[in-house]
Amino acid sequence: MTKKISWLSFIAVFLFLLNSCVHDEIYSASASEEYHSKSLWKEDEIYIKNIIKIYEENENEIRKEHGAPLWEYAMTMDKFDESYLVVPVRRNGRIV
Repeated sequence: MTKKISWLSFIAVFLFLLNSCVHDEIYSASASEEYHSKSLWKEDEIYIKNIIKIYEENENEIRKEHGAPLWEYAMTMDKFDESYLVVPVRRNGRIV
């Protein structure tokens, strides 16, 4: 009997923790941010925001020629003392 009660209490605590984790992820996202990274790695947010500012100055020409960048999937790379930014671009409903 005590084994059954301890097993049920363990299951109840586990389900409570699982429920708490799910709700924590759902409510932690802020909808008010203009840019939110969906990358799995820590990205250089300052560098990405600086590139977005430069992009916004020339948005019409870049959008006409290449398409719309998906900033939330942007990734930064540091190689050979230089920074690189990789941003997927959507044109006509396709990623190019």
